[in-house]
Amino acid sequence: MSIGRCLLRRACTGAATASLIILASTVDAGSYEFEIFEVPGAPITGGRGINDTGCEAGYYQTDASDFSTAHAIRRCAGTIVDIDPPTSIGDRRAFDINDAGVVVGSALRSSGQDGFELIGGLYSWVEYPGADQTVIRGVNNLGEIVGEYEGSDGIRHAFARLGGTLINVDVPGAAESRARGINDLGEIVGHYDDTTGSRHGFRRSTAGAYSTLDFPGAVSTVTGGINNTGDVVGTYFDAGGSPHGFVWTAGVFEPCDVPGAAGTLSVGINEAGRLTGEFVDAKGTRRGFVAIPILFEDGFESGNTNAWSMTVP
Repeated sequence: MSIGRCLLRRACTGAATASLIILASTVDAGSYEFEIFEVPGAPITGGRGINDTGCEAGYYQTDASDFSTAHAIRRCAGTIVDIDPPTSIGDRRAFDINDAGVVVGSALRSSGQDGFELIGGLYSWVEYPGADQTVIRGVNNLGEIVGEYEGSDGIRHAFARLGGTLINVDVPGAAESRARGINDLGEIVGHYDDTTGSRHGFRRSTAGAYSTLDFPGAVSTVTGGINNTGDVVGTYFDAGGSPHGFVWTAGVFEPCDVPGAAGTLSVGINEAGRLTGEFVDAKGTRRGFVAIPILFEDGFESGNTNAWSMTVP
Protein backbone atom coordinates (compact mmCIF):
# COMPACT_ATOMS: atom_id res chain seq x y z
CA MET A 1 0.00 0.00 0.00
CA SER A 2 1.51 3.30 -1.03
CA ILE A 3 0.70 6.39 0.99
CA GLY A 4 2.59 8.96 -1.09
CA ARG A 5 3.62 12.50 -0.26
CA CYS A 6 1.29 14.52 1.96
CA LEU A 7 0.14 18.08 2.10
CA LEU A 8 -1.95 20.17 4.46
CA ARG A 9 -5.38 20.55 2.92
CA ARG A 10 -7.52 22.22 5.57
CA ALA A 11 -7.32 23.09 9.24
CA CYS A 12 -9.98 24.12 11.70
CA THR A 13 -10.10 24.65 15.45
CA GLY A 14 -12.83 25.12 17.98
CA ALA A 15 -13.30 25.60 21.69
CA ALA A 16 -13.50 21.89 22.40
CA THR A 17 -11.86 20.24 19.41
CA ALA A 18 -9.20 20.70 16.78
CA SER A 19 -8.85 18.89 13.47
CA LEU A 20 -7.13 19.04 10.11
CA ILE A 21 -7.03 17.08 6.88
CA ILE A 22 -3.86 15.54 5.45
CA LEU A 23 -4.15 14.30 1.88
CA ALA A 24 -2.06 11.50 0.41
CA SER A 25 -1.21 13.14 -2.91
CA THR A 26 -0.46 9.95 -4.86
CA VAL A 27 -3.78 8.26 -5.60
CA ASP A 28 -3.04 4.56 -5.93
CA ALA A 29 -4.14 1.35 -4.24
CA GLY A 30 -4.72 1.95 -0.58
CA SER A 31 -4.43 5.76 -0.54
CA TYR A 32 -6.26 7.68 2.16
CA GLU A 33 -7.13 11.15 3.31
CA PHE A 34 -6.21 11.50 6.95
CA GLU A 35 -8.40 13.62 9.20
CA ILE A 36 -6.54 14.46 12.40
CA PHE A 37 -8.29 15.35 15.66
CA GLU A 38 -7.30 16.16 19.23
CA VAL A 39 -8.56 17.64 22.46
CA PRO A 40 -6.71 20.97 22.73
CA GLY A 41 -4.00 20.85 25.39
CA ALA A 42 -4.18 17.08 25.84
CA PRO A 43 -0.88 15.23 25.26
CA ILE A 44 -2.81 12.13 24.17
CA THR A 45 -5.97 11.84 22.08
CA GLY A 46 -6.94 8.55 20.47
CA GLY A 47 -9.67 7.13 18.28
CA ARG A 48 -10.76 3.58 19.05
CA GLY A 49 -13.99 2.75 17.22
CA ILE A 50 -15.90 4.17 14.25
CA ASN A 51 -19.47 3.52 13.09
CA ASP A 52 -21.14 3.92 9.70
CA THR A 53 -22.52 7.37 10.51
CA GLY A 54 -18.96 8.65 10.91
CA CYS A 55 -18.94 8.95 14.71
CA GLU A 56 -15.91 7.78 16.64
CA ALA A 57 -15.34 6.60 20.20
CA GLY A 58 -12.05 7.22 21.95
CA TYR A 59 -10.31 8.92 24.82
CA TYR A 60 -7.84 11.59 25.86
CA GLN A 61 -5.44 11.99 28.77
CA THR A 62 -4.58 15.21 30.55
CA ASP A 63 -1.29 13.70 31.82
CA ALA A 64 0.61 11.50 29.38
CA SER A 65 2.22 9.46 32.17
CA ASP A 66 -0.91 8.94 34.28
CA PHE A 67 -3.58 6.57 32.92
CA SER A 68 -5.97 7.66 35.66
CA THR A 69 -6.37 11.03 33.88
CA ALA A 70 -8.00 9.41 30.85
CA HIS A 71 -11.49 10.53 29.79
CA ALA A 72 -13.91 8.81 27.42
CA ILE A 73 -15.06 10.75 24.36
CA ARG A 74 -17.49 10.52 21.47
CA ARG A 75 -16.76 12.49 18.29
CA CYS A 76 -19.52 13.19 15.76
CA ALA A 77 -19.38 15.71 12.88
CA GLY A 78 -16.03 16.88 14.19
CA THR A 79 -17.31 17.73 17.68
CA ILE A 80 -15.81 15.94 20.69
CA VAL A 81 -17.94 15.37 23.78
CA ASP A 82 -16.84 13.86 27.10
CA ILE A 83 -18.88 10.77 28.02
CA ASP A 84 -17.38 9.70 31.34
CA PRO A 85 -19.66 7.39 33.36
CA PRO A 86 -20.91 9.57 36.23
CA THR A 87 -19.92 7.12 38.99
CA SER A 88 -16.42 6.50 37.62
CA ILE A 89 -13.33 7.79 39.42
CA GLY A 90 -10.63 7.53 36.73
CA ASP A 91 -9.11 5.78 33.69
CA ARG A 92 -12.21 6.27 31.55
CA ARG A 93 -11.98 5.11 27.93
CA ALA A 94 -14.51 4.54 25.15
CA PHE A 95 -13.48 1.74 22.78
CA ASP A 96 -16.26 1.32 20.24
CA ILE A 97 -19.55 2.74 18.94
CA ASN A 98 -22.22 1.07 16.81
CA ASP A 99 -24.61 2.60 14.29
CA ALA A 100 -27.29 3.19 16.95
CA GLY A 101 -24.79 5.26 18.92
CA VAL A 102 -24.24 2.65 21.65
CA VAL A 103 -20.80 3.26 23.16
CA VAL A 104 -18.78 0.70 25.10
CA GLY A 105 -15.61 1.07 27.13
CA SER A 106 -14.21 0.76 30.61
CA ALA A 107 -13.60 2.93 33.63
CA LEU A 108 -12.27 2.72 37.15
CA ARG A 109 -14.79 2.90 39.97
CA SER A 110 -14.50 2.26 43.68
CA SER A 111 -14.95 -1.51 43.22
CA GLY A 112 -12.32 -1.76 40.44
CA GLN A 113 -12.05 -1.54 36.65
CA ASP A 114 -15.28 -2.50 34.89
CA GLY A 115 -16.80 -2.32 31.44
CA PHE A 116 -19.59 0.10 30.65
CA GLU A 117 -22.28 0.52 28.01
CA LEU A 118 -23.85 3.87 27.13
CA ILE A 119 -27.26 3.31 25.53
CA GLY A 120 -29.63 6.18 24.87
CA GLY A 121 -27.97 8.36 27.49
CA LEU A 122 -28.10 5.65 30.18
CA TYR A 123 -24.99 3.95 31.55
CA SER A 124 -24.79 0.36 32.72
CA TRP A 125 -21.85 -1.59 34.10
CA VAL A 126 -20.70 -4.99 32.85
CA GLU A 127 -18.61 -7.35 34.97
CA TYR A 128 -17.50 -10.76 33.79
CA PRO A 129 -18.58 -13.25 36.51
CA GLY A 130 -15.80 -13.76 39.06
CA ALA A 131 -13.41 -11.32 37.36
CA ASP A 132 -11.36 -8.68 39.15
CA GLN A 133 -11.31 -6.43 36.07
CA THR A 134 -13.48 -6.22 32.95
CA VAL A 135 -12.93 -4.17 29.78
CA ILE A 136 -15.38 -3.97 26.84
CA ARG A 137 -13.53 -3.41 23.57
CA GLY A 138 -16.09 -3.88 20.81
CA VAL A 139 -19.80 -3.76 20.06
CA ASN A 140 -21.75 -4.67 16.91
CA ASN A 141 -25.14 -3.49 15.67
CA LEU A 142 -26.89 -6.36 17.47
CA GLY A 143 -25.56 -5.17 20.83
CA GLU A 144 -23.15 -8.11 21.11
CA ILE A 145 -19.91 -7.19 22.84
CA VAL A 146 -16.35 -8.46 23.21
CA GLY A 147 -13.52 -7.64 25.54
CA GLU A 148 -11.21 -9.03 28.16
CA TYR A 149 -11.28 -9.81 31.82
CA GLU A 150 -8.67 -10.54 34.45
CA GLY A 151 -9.21 -13.01 37.22
CA SER A 152 -7.43 -13.56 40.52
CA ASP A 153 -4.67 -15.37 38.59
CA GLY A 154 -3.71 -12.08 36.94
CA ILE A 155 -4.15 -13.57 33.44
CA ARG A 156 -6.10 -11.76 30.72
CA HIS A 157 -8.90 -13.74 29.09
CA ALA A 158 -11.03 -12.91 26.02
CA PHE A 159 -14.81 -12.89 26.35
CA ALA A 160 -17.90 -12.20 24.30
CA ARG A 161 -21.57 -11.62 25.03
CA LEU A 162 -23.45 -13.59 22.42
CA GLY A 163 -27.20 -14.07 22.63
CA GLY A 164 -27.18 -12.28 25.97
CA THR A 165 -24.71 -14.72 27.56
CA LEU A 166 -21.14 -13.91 28.58
CA ILE A 167 -18.74 -16.61 27.39
CA ASN A 168 -14.99 -17.16 27.34
CA VAL A 169 -13.43 -17.00 23.86
CA ASP A 170 -9.76 -17.60 24.69
CA VAL A 171 -7.53 -18.78 21.86
CA PRO A 172 -6.84 -22.48 22.54
CA GLY A 173 -3.38 -22.99 24.00
CA ALA A 174 -2.66 -19.29 24.44
CA ALA A 175 -1.07 -17.87 27.58
CA GLU A 176 -3.36 -14.80 27.42
CA SER A 177 -6.10 -13.67 25.06
CA ARG A 178 -7.87 -10.37 24.36
CA ALA A 179 -10.91 -9.85 22.12
CA ARG A 180 -11.04 -6.44 20.43
CA GLY A 181 -13.71 -6.37 17.72
CA ILE A 182 -16.89 -8.11 16.57
CA ASN A 183 -18.93 -7.67 13.39
CA ASP A 184 -22.65 -8.25 12.84
CA LEU A 185 -21.98 -11.83 11.71
CA GLY A 186 -20.40 -12.64 15.06
CA GLU A 187 -16.83 -12.89 13.76
CA ILE A 188 -14.35 -11.80 16.44
CA VAL A 189 -10.81 -10.46 16.24
CA GLY A 190 -8.22 -9.78 18.88
CA HIS A 191 -4.76 -10.87 19.87
CA TYR A 192 -3.10 -13.47 22.04
CA ASP A 193 0.24 -14.19 23.67
CA ASP A 194 1.72 -17.60 23.07
CA THR A 195 3.66 -19.55 25.69
CA THR A 196 6.94 -17.89 24.61
CA GLY A 197 5.49 -14.41 25.12
CA SER A 198 5.12 -13.57 21.42
CA ARG A 199 1.96 -11.66 20.44
CA HIS A 200 -0.25 -12.61 17.49
CA GLY A 201 -3.49 -11.39 16.00
CA PHE A 202 -6.41 -13.80 15.73
CA ARG A 203 -9.75 -14.14 14.01
CA ARG A 204 -12.56 -16.32 15.37
CA SER A 205 -15.19 -17.51 12.89
CA THR A 206 -18.90 -17.77 13.65
CA ALA A 207 -18.34 -21.53 14.01
CA GLY A 208 -15.73 -20.92 16.71
CA ALA A 209 -12.67 -21.74 14.58
CA TYR A 210 -9.53 -19.68 15.23
CA SER A 211 -6.94 -18.48 12.72
CA THR A 212 -3.77 -16.49 13.37
CA LEU A 213 -3.18 -13.13 11.66
CA ASP A 214 0.49 -12.12 11.72
CA PHE A 215 1.75 -9.22 9.62
CA PRO A 216 4.65 -10.55 7.51
CA GLY A 217 8.01 -9.87 9.14
CA ALA A 218 6.51 -8.19 12.21
CA VAL A 219 7.75 -8.81 15.74
CA SER A 220 4.16 -8.75 17.01
CA THR A 221 0.67 -8.16 15.63
CA VAL A 222 -2.46 -6.77 17.30
CA THR A 223 -5.85 -6.79 15.57
CA GLY A 224 -8.41 -4.18 16.57
CA GLY A 225 -11.60 -4.35 14.51
CA ILE A 226 -13.49 -6.21 11.78
CA ASN A 227 -16.32 -5.11 9.50
CA ASN A 228 -19.05 -7.18 7.88
CA THR A 229 -16.99 -7.69 4.72
CA GLY A 230 -14.35 -9.36 6.87
CA ASP A 231 -11.77 -6.57 6.52
CA VAL A 232 -9.57 -6.44 9.63
CA VAL A 233 -7.68 -3.43 10.97
CA GLY A 234 -4.78 -3.61 13.36
CA THR A 235 -1.24 -2.67 14.32
CA TYR A 236 2.07 -4.43 13.86
CA PHE A 237 5.39 -3.71 15.52
CA ASP A 238 8.68 -3.75 13.63
CA ALA A 239 12.07 -4.95 14.88
CA GLY A 240 12.73 -1.53 16.40
CA GLY A 241 9.49 -1.62 18.38
CA SER A 242 7.74 1.04 16.29
CA PRO A 243 4.00 0.55 15.65
CA HIS A 244 2.45 0.65 12.18
CA GLY A 245 -1.18 0.42 11.10
CA PHE A 246 -2.42 -2.19 8.66
CA VAL A 247 -5.54 -3.47 6.94
CA TRP A 248 -6.09 -7.15 6.14
CA THR A 249 -8.54 -7.54 3.29
CA ALA A 250 -9.26 -10.50 1.01
CA GLY A 251 -6.39 -12.34 2.69
CA VAL A 252 -3.80 -9.65 1.97
CA PHE A 253 -2.02 -7.41 4.50
CA GLU A 254 -1.50 -3.76 3.55
CA PRO A 255 0.32 -1.21 5.77
CA CYS A 256 -1.43 2.07 6.53
CA ASP A 257 0.52 4.72 8.44
CA VAL A 258 -0.33 8.37 9.00
CA PRO A 259 2.15 10.20 6.76
CA GLY A 260 5.12 11.54 8.71
CA ALA A 261 4.10 9.81 11.93
CA ALA A 262 6.68 8.36 14.33
CA GLY A 263 4.20 5.57 15.03
CA THR A 264 0.63 4.65 14.07
CA LEU A 265 -1.94 2.58 15.96
CA SER A 266 -4.91 1.56 13.79
CA VAL A 267 -7.82 0.24 15.83
CA GLY A 268 -11.31 0.64 14.29
CA ILE A 269 -12.89 0.12 10.86
CA ASN A 270 -16.39 0.70 9.47
CA GLU A 271 -18.26 -0.66 6.44
CA ALA A 272 -16.98 2.11 4.13
CA GLY A 273 -13.40 1.16 4.99
CA ARG A 274 -12.74 4.20 7.17
CA LEU A 275 -10.16 3.60 9.87
CA THR A 276 -9.55 5.26 13.21
CA GLY A 277 -6.77 5.18 15.76
CA GLU A 278 -3.93 7.37 16.98
CA PHE A 279 -0.44 8.36 15.94
CA VAL A 280 2.65 10.02 17.37
CA ASP A 281 3.56 13.30 15.67
CA ALA A 282 7.00 14.87 15.30
CA LYS A 283 6.67 16.57 18.71
CA GLY A 284 5.78 13.33 20.49
CA THR A 285 2.10 14.23 20.92
CA ARG A 286 -0.36 11.39 20.34
CA ARG A 287 -3.32 12.50 18.23
CA GLY A 288 -6.40 10.80 16.85
CA PHE A 289 -7.05 10.19 13.18
CA VAL A 290 -9.66 8.99 10.71
CA ALA A 291 -8.31 7.49 7.48
CA ILE A 292 -10.75 7.95 4.59
CA PRO A 293 -10.24 5.81 1.45
CA ILE A 294 -9.71 7.85 -1.70
CA LEU A 295 -12.18 6.78 -4.40
CA PHE A 296 -11.86 6.73 -8.16
CA GLU A 297 -14.66 8.13 -10.32
CA ASP A 298 -16.13 4.64 -10.67
CA GLY A 299 -16.95 4.76 -6.97
CA PHE A 300 -14.50 2.08 -5.90
CA GLU A 301 -11.85 2.70 -3.24
CA SER A 302 -8.57 3.29 -5.08
CA GLY A 303 -9.66 0.98 -7.91
CA ASN A 304 -10.19 -2.02 -5.62
CA THR A 305 -13.46 -3.53 -6.83
CA ASN A 306 -13.35 -6.60 -4.58
CA ALA A 307 -13.07 -5.75 -0.92
CA TRP A 308 -14.21 -2.18 -0.28
CA SER A 309 -17.59 -0.50 -0.22
CA MET A 310 -18.80 1.11 -3.46
CA THR A 311 -20.45 3.88 -1.45
CA VAL A 312 -18.50 7.12 -1.34
CA PRO A 313 -17.79 7.76 2.35
